[in-house]
Amino acid sequence: MNEFEIKVDSSEEVRIDKYLTSYFKDYSRSFIKNLFSDNSILLNNKIAKPSTKVVFGDIILVSIPEKKDISIKPENIFLDVVYEDEYLAIINKPVNMIVHPTESITEGTLVNAIMYRFEKLSDLDLPFRPGIVHRLDKDTTGLIIIAKDNNIHLLLQKMFKDRRVKKTYLAIVHGRIQDSLVLNFPIGRHIKDRKKMSVRKDIGKEAVTRIFPILSNENYSLLKINIDTGRTHQIRVHLKYIHHCIVGDKIYGQKNEKVNFNSQLLHAYKLEFNHPVTGDKLTVSAEPDDTFKSAVKKLF
Repeated sequence: MNEFEIKVDSSEEVRIDKYLTSYFKDYSRSFIKNLFSDNSILLNNKIAKPSTKVVFGDIILVSIPEKKDISIKPENIFLDVVYEDEYLAIINKPVNMIVHPTESITEGTLVNAIMYRFEKLSDLDLPFRPGIVHRLDKDTTGLIIIAKDNNIHLLLQKMFKDRRVKKTYLAIVHGRIQDSLVLNFPIGRHIKDRKKMSVRKDIGKEAVTRIFPILSNENYSLLKINIDTGRTHQIRVHLKYIHHCIVGDKIYGQKNEKVNFNSQLLHAYKLEFNHPVTGDKLTVSAEPDDTFKSAVKKLF
């Protein structure tokens, strides 16, 4: 880990994310944004948010992971491409596939597959994330958008930031939920386990999840879920917080499941947005996999 201590020399008040983007010219805005998400930026010894203003004399401490050479090779892995044009593609990601390689996992990822499938991909972020605009957890199935060039990547990122992409999920959870709910609880890194997220009313970022029950009984509920924000593990953390864990969630779920589907029952079902180039309304959906469908039949 490389640590940089920076003394702000700006004579005017400025947002810390803009200041750091200007300071670290070799890193993209997306890379700096990820550092904030990982709580890797401190301002005067306190965790900083991107919108925090800095003034002359402030001390910023930035922790940046050391760059390691990672060789990523295209792989001929089947992809369920549900939409494609010259600018972008939308993939229905299967369960147990991570989106991008890591230092320890360099094969079998969505990135390996799209590098083989598409001739052009954006390359704004780290070298092992070509085309990746947003992410899905390894155990979450469903729709993910791929950018084919850097301009589209930036346009899509801004659309997500401005909440102009409507994301709809399907989930099966423990317990009965009969009424629609709006969960508005800030989310941040878990206070003890840095690999997990949790509701954090002290340093958490805004997170809004909207829940609409489709089916329910004494033990389980099938939900349609919309998220206004896109925090890491947002749906899973919010559902755990209200004591309705997702069935099969190995991190935030129940320790002793009465049923075992060998899968987390969360599916990114639908994406709705205006095309960043043509302006046409796009509505793309993908049915859940056979495991999810069999769970619905068995539990309801």
